[in-house]
Amino acid sequence: MEVSIDESLATGCNGIYTFRADGSIYHSIGSLLPNENSRPRREDIPSCKLIIKEQQPNQRQYNLPTASQIAAVIVDNECSYNLSSRDIIIQGIGGHLMNIQDIVGYYDPLQYPLLLPYGTYGWDTNSRNNDGSRVTCLNYYAYMLQIRENSSSLLLRGGRLLQQYVVDNYVKIETHRLRWIHTNQSNIRSDLYQGLQDCLNGGENNAGNVGHGIVLPSTFVGSPRDMYQRYQDAMTLVQTYGKPDLMITMTCNPNWHEIKEQLLLGKSPQDRPDLITRIFKIKFDEFKKDVVDRGVLGRVRSYSYVIEYQKRGLPHVHMLVIFDNIDKRREGMRVVSNNNDQVIIDNGWVVPYNPWLLLKYDCHINVEVCGGIKCVKYIYKYIHKGPDRVALELRNRQNCDEIQQYVDGRWIFPPEALWRIYSFEFSRMYPSVIRLQIHLPNEQLIRFNPEQSLGYILANDDNSKTMLTEFFKMNSNPTMVEKYLYREFPQHYAWIQSGKKWTRRRSQNKFVGRIYVVSPSEEVLPPYTFEPC
Repeated sequence: MEVSIDESLATGCNGIYTFRADGSIYHSIGSLLPNENSRPRREDIPSCKLIIKEQQPNQRQYNLPTASQIAAVIVDNECSYNLSSRDIIIQGIGGHLMNIQDIVGYYDPLQYPLLLPYGTYGWDTNSRNNDGSRVTCLNYYAYMLQIRENSSSLLLRGGRLLQQYVVDNYVKIETHRLRWIHTNQSNIRSDLYQGLQDCLNGGENNAGNVGHGIVLPSTFVGSPRDMYQRYQDAMTLVQTYGKPDLMITMTCNPNWHEIKEQLLLGKSPQDRPDLITRIFKIKFDEFKKDVVDRGVLGRVRSYSYVIEYQKRGLPHVHMLVIFDNIDKRREGMRVVSNNNDQVIIDNGWVVPYNPWLLLKYDCHINVEVCGGIKCVKYIYKYIHKGPDRVALELRNRQNCDEIQQYVDGRWIFPPEALWRIYSFEFSRMYPSVIRLQIHLPNEQLIRFNPEQSLGYILANDDNSKTMLTEFFKMNSNPTMVEKYLYREFPQHYAWIQSGKKWTRRRSQNKFVGRIYVVSPSEEVLPPYTFEPC
């Protein structure tokens, strides 16, 4: 770290010298390029280049960044099982070098001495609350990055150093979660119910020797499986309520007075990504109340939205709205103007906007009427395309690993990192879609602990119960007067996972059922087709 003597304080006074520290911590490795009469550190350094390549225009995940912000690119050049900690080396007082992990408490004060001048410990695996309960990495940094009344946080005054702190620690959070999923593959097994029966009849009683590992599940928000399932859920709403009527895009305005009045002199909105994140969340919540609850554009029957960034430095949201039949819009009529040359004017010439929304929210809000049915799949695939990515490296890989595909080339920058640290919703749809299992008799997928015996697993009746089997059981009851199709059942009954049973709904909330896709051309159905991740 570079330091300098502050002579304005030390000159003419008795006592110790005053040093001012500036900049970030770097490893002293000497010059990468060769000096005169010396060898270079690496022979290939002069020819090395790190290039972010822009992909095809239809691959918007790979757009080049346009904002001047500190970002992280999560890249793992090795196999997926090498989701190891970063290579961090420190030099002790005695001069010896040692490796440390980023999940130890003293990593933060060593990496960010300007933000933590008193050596405040960061999160580690032994962090506890006052009541002794364990504190997760996500909860710890969400607490550290809060805006508190009548309190001046040095962290939030860090400018670009704050950006680095936020991105660095979010990468720590997500890498820790991915590492846990990958290292616990052998602790969570799955197989068909009939497959376990066959193994037991064949003399195998050790559950650890059968079954398949669980890949990156859809419960991991933003994963390819998660985005695909959300797309299928959204198309189920289209099947139920019809095509969307409006596609609304709302973009954060960095010049909102709520952001400007909180900035220190000489600071820009980019120096406070926490303000950008929180103010946009508040504005969007009010926007949802106007559109959905108050019905300023019409009575809403269904909606879905996704928060995006696209490397522009500011969050924005895509929202698809389906109105009640009475409030549905009609296509605009073409107008022909004959002034010297014949010009045909249609909806393509119109800038879609709503003046009332623009005046109230003071930001870019695009309100566009959705066209024919052909564009429906494109719109839903567009808003569920997944997180931002960059193309840093091209290489052939023979083994396909879903976790490796997800972390390779992901682009993360401060507003997105803070949105995830604060646990704000990235997407939502209404009504909620209930995903329904489907399987052949005795071929339901079950999950089990490999430490248990096969006899114990098969003796547990709950392992043979699924949404489908209990649906047939409910309909076989002669006292049940109302008969519903399988996909209609979630509208009237709720599935209790802990008790493996359907119960009558008491709330007035709406739900839509969706059966997992099964191809009729598949003779043998793979286990993962029916996995309700």
